[in-house]
Amino acid sequence: MASNLNLGLFFKGSLEEDPAAALQELMRAILIRSQFLPAVRHALGWRGLKQSPAELEGWTAKIKDHAGVFGLFFMGEYANIVIGSCMTTILFLGGWACPFGLFPGVWWFILKLYLLIATFIWIRWTFPRTTIYGLLNLSWKILIPLSLFNLLLTAGLIKVF
Repeated sequence: MASNLNLGLFFKGSLEEDPAAALQELMRAILIRSQFLPAVRHALGWRGLKQSPAELEGWTAKIKDHAGVFGLFFMGEYANIVIGSCMTTILFLGGWACPFGLFPGVWWFILKLYLLIATFIWIRWTFPRTTIYGLLNLSWKILIPLSLFNLLLTAGLIKVF
């Protein structure tokens, strides 16, 4: 924002804020905030529907074949959580700045980092991983009948009113 004011002083000869600069700042803030949930989803390691139906069998094969380095797979998962939490803290939570505006410091960064790590681990341990069969059951047994009921109810209400 200060650079926009300096340019305004240089080009226009006054410190009056340009409406275009204010719009650019607003668009930048909206863009940064809109990237928060995708960044959190990536930090959690959510893979969407790209899972194979026999994912557990693949993991057991890795465990059997590479029994000596089994812990490295999980260390990689947790390193991903730590790095994702660091990036989320820096980019979206103000880094080492105090949320109350008191005094900045590395302790605020560590506190925010630990809270994010605890939240990510809590979410990963609470919700089970979805399999393609679970999603198919949800779709065929719950969502399609619900959508057909919604369609019939809407058509009936349109016909009546």
